[in-house]
Amino acid sequence: MQIVPQLQQRIAKNWRLWVILLILTALGGDFLFFRSGLSDRGQQVVINGTAAPPVPTLDAARVAEGEVLYAQYCASCHGANLEGQPEWKIPLADGSYPAPPHDGTGHTWHHPDALLISITLNGGNLSANSKMPAFKD
Repeated sequence: MQIVPQLQQRIAKNWRLWVILLILTALGGDFLFFRSGLSDRGQQVVINGTAAPPVPTLDAARVAEGEVLYAQYCASCHGANLEGQPEWKIPLADGSYPAPPHDGTGHTWHHPDALLISITLNGGNLSANSKMPAFKD
């Protein structure tokens, strides 16, 4: 068969092209994997020195239940779309603050989950004249 020797001759003639293709493939793989952040998956995220908890696996039924509970107990103050009350950073005449948003414009994400759970269960800080009620029951 003459095909195999001819193929070998072509490969031998174009070895530079094969080397260049190999290098480009390696550089492309390096960029895609290391420089694009794909290699960071599974590693803990740290923001301003604080380790972010891993994203939980969500159960669709519990998410739906949470949506109903939020609409029933929270939306009247924190907004149907998590937007909070207007001017939530400015204290009211009695010293309390309007309910903050729970979207990315608020400060909820600054607090650890344990504190947020405690506030939800026990109510807001009375010494700060918080109007946040307790939902322990």
